[in-house]
Amino acid sequence: MKQSTKIRLVFFVGMVVLTFGCYYFFLHYEYNKNRTIPSVKPIETNSMSFDTQKAIQKALTNSEEIILTNPTKADIVKAYQGITMIDIPHVFVDKLPDDWTIETVSDKTLFLKIITALILRSNEKIERERYVLQLLQEKNLKHIPWNDEEKMFFNQMVEKYDAVLKKNDYGRLSELIDKINIIPPSIAVAQAILITDWGQKNKKSPYGEYAWKGEEAYVPIEFDSLTKATDSFALQINSRSQLFQFREIRRRLIPLVRDRYISLDLVDNMDKYMEWDTRYIQNLARVYQYGMIKELDHACFKGECQLKETKPLFN
Repeated sequence: MKQSTKIRLVFFVGMVVLTFGCYYFFLHYEYNKNRTIPSVKPIETNSMSFDTQKAIQKALTNSEEIILTNPTKADIVKAYQGITMIDIPHVFVDKLPDDWTIETVSDKTLFLKIITALILRSNEKIERERYVLQLLQEKNLKHIPWNDEEKMFFNQMVEKYDAVLKKNDYGRLSELIDKINIIPPSIAVAQAILITDWGQKNKKSPYGEYAWKGEEAYVPIEFDSLTKATDSFALQINSRSQLFQFREIRRRLIPLVRDRYISLDLVDNMDKYMEWDTRYIQNLARVYQYGMIKELDHACFKGECQLKETKPLFN
């Protein structure tokens, strides 16, 4: 082969490689320029000590709270009497009374308070987990190795939320941060109303979770407490691969963890939660339109709201 021919061949190959490289860079830029950063709690990086021991302990334990394990209806009424959307107490109903019935609008309002408090409690746990994961992400960016406790926590989160799409810890950490976020209270409340008819049925399976029993039977999962049922519902939303689209829409609608504005578009993306029920989304959307349910997304525990107005949410 002549020298000039070799030069032309090398030049041609180089141009092909350069062209494909530029094309790949363009596609990568177009993909990332409009991509929103997953919602995470802001961190003061200048003052961060990276001592995550306390954060991990807090993430794996509950805050100070009062749990009503076998309350009467009168107990529940007293616990939630006169509250507004920015002063919900850390009081949780773990089991509805056996004689629970809905006779008045006040009874429905009481049920809203019960489920709202429970999902806010689940969201507290979720936010603590997110906070630790962001600490680990910051350590990665600063090339600080994780200690044994941090590695153990990370592995627990990978197993809990089924973060298996990525092949390395860096990818799994990003996957976890994409997956783990708060559950809009309005979604949980609407789901509980739909499944239990305001707490009057399916009390041990208030969010309609099902599992295979044997090879053919698809049966409801029963829980011995509302707390466990609510935590499990939140876990399903944040871990099931079928609900990927729901989480993607949520990521766009909640640019900040504390911004709890949700639209009906998010309800429409719950279809994979109970995909065997062809009328599920239609029924859930109908319940979601009830009265004040959408406003529940602005509810928060007493002393933890940044809202300035004290507009009563519950009558």
